[in-house]
Amino acid sequence: MGYKRMNVDDLYNLSRRWRADHSLTKIASATRFDQKTVRQYIRKFVEDGIGTKDPRSDKRILYTVFEKIIQEEDRANRVPAREGNPARLRQDGVAL
Repeated sequence: MGYKRMNVDDLYNLSRRWRADHSLTKIASATRFDQKTVRQYIRKFVEDGIGTKDPRSDKRILYTVFEKIIQEEDRANRVPAREGNPARLRQDGVAL
């Protein structure tokens, strides 16, 4: 299966189900994310202090935390930009 970039709505839906005490299997099948992915993000929720019985259920507060998680993921997955003229890179056989 291909890569699907998470957005804040995906994370909110995942956290909402987790805070409602759904199992990893149930969350994964409902959100169509792999169980490893669900487990990874739940681990990040716990690291950021979001618990299953968290009183911070206000969507704005949670979205702030989710934005931070997504930015960290983007930094971790960033591919260094290729330098040089795109036409020249194509001539050298580099796929863009």
